[in-house]
Amino acid sequence: MANVIHDPVLGELKADETTYVIEVQWMGEPIELRFEVPNDPAKREERIKKVSRMVQEQEKWNAMLEEEAVHGLLDQANDWYADQLEDEDPDVDLDEVPDITEEEFCQRIELESINIDEEGEFEAWYSDGDLFLGHSIRVEGSLVDEETYVAYMN
Repeated sequence: MANVIHDPVLGELKADETTYVIEVQWMGEPIELRFEVPNDPAKREERIKKVSRMVQEQEKWNAMLEEEAVHGLLDQANDWYADQLEDEDPDVDLDEVPDITEEEFCQRIELESINIDEEGEFEAWYSDGDLFLGHSIRVEGSLVDEETYVAYMN
């Protein structure tokens, strides 16, 4: 097939498209990967290689994403947890209740999708594992610069 790009990680991609939505395995679980590529064929090929490498290096990326989520939201998660406990029992002694740990936080959140725009900026979307009563967690970063830089609870 002439108008197909074959990538060993991402599979077959139609060469004339600028937006791809595919399912990939991420840390043993399926996620939606949505990415845009430039119209320029050379830049398109470069972007596809970067996206493919991100999936190949998912252990590194997963650690970076989770670290950013913990850094940005763990204190807030513990505040929400304390508020929930007080709502359930106004007499609870919060000094006796252990905080949510970084490990527990990471075990509870679940990556659902990664969206990468044409410039290589991305958003990784997580379910919150009821840390924030069902809100989503968004971690932003740059595929081009290979960094994460902010986490939000939506």
